Amino acid sequence: MNPDIQRANMWKRISAAFLDLILLVILITGLALGLSEILNYNAYVTALNDGYAKYEELYGVQFGLDQDAYDQLSKEEQDRYMEASNALDQDKEVVRAYDMTITLSLLIISISIFLGFLILEFIVPLLFGNGQTIGKKMFNLALMRTDSVKLTTFALFVRSMLGKCTIETMVPVLMIMAMFMAPIGMIGPTIIFGILAVNIGLLVSSRNRACIHDMMAVTVVIDHSSQMIFETADDLTEHKKRLAAEEAQRQEY
Repeated sequence: MNPDIQRANMWKRISAAFLDLILLVILITGLALGLSEILNYNAYVTALNDGYAKYEELYGVQFGLDQDAYDQLSKEEQDRYMEASNALDQDKEVVRAYDMTITLSLLIISISIFLGFLILEFIVPLLFGNGQTIGKKMFNLALMRTDSVKLTTFALFVRSMLGKCTIETMVPVLMIMAMFMAPIGMIGPTIIFGILAVNIGLLVSSRNRACIHDMMAVTVVIDHSSQMIFETADDLTEHKKRLAAEEAQRQEY
């Protein structure tokens, strides 16, 4: 006989996740600002903007036009626009500023997201115990394995850093950035929609209301106040034996 799993109330779970998200965004933003200063990111952005402004003024054009706006230009204006673009592409300082801006943007965002999740979704739950983030602690929720055994450090890492950080956050964010930086067609939206659809589908249809990260780590979010969490599988086995013995005694009477 297995102990019943006291699954977390969905509204409590959503509230805890929303609080964790707010704290995560604040932390990631702070980390990104700090890294920007350390890596001198703003200097490259300023150099890039100055380069664009220089050639816009020199050729009397405005960069960043979409195809429709470009088609509405006269032949002379289009020629001047292309001359300005070519001159801009030949300017080594502007090209370097552009390359560094793109590279540092990816680096800063990736590192900030990674560190944010590492702190709030892995280190803090290790300190609190039972996989409790600040949000889960506030709403008295916790994590355990689906067999009612205590969560291991490895399972928490898989759930937090591989599932939530890498697959559910980092991949969509990088896809969004790629959509703004290069023509990748429907690849980005398809991947983002696919991850979202799978998560919603699992949350609605799975027995434990699990998302991708829970399925990967074989975990379940539970009500901490009413759920019995066993330290080891042996403890769970002993508990089952005691229940079976008690049930047998009741049947004798």
